[in-house]
Amino acid sequence: MIFSVSGHYIHPCQDDLVLKVDIEDVPFFNAPIYLENKQQIGKIDEIFGNIRDYYVSVRPSDEVKAKSFKVNDKVIKSFEAKLGISL
Repeated sequence: MIFSVSGHYIHPCQDDLVLKVDIEDVPFFNAPIYLENKQQIGKIDEIFGNIRDYYVSVRPSDEVKAKSFKVNDKVIKSFEAKLGISL
């Protein structure tokens, strides 16, 4: 599986992570999201914002806590995890 840096952590929202997406390809719902060390931290729950500047909420895995992240922590996704929409 090929991975690429795709966004960074902004803040928690209840138990979810809010990420700013830094790539044009829109990921699909339930796409797994990983830390740079390829540890899965959760799956995409919602996609929101405008089409050129969007964010995602990530439902963390059971062992991951949203408040344990720092602002601008990098996250990655696999190249296979996209909707096929790019700008």
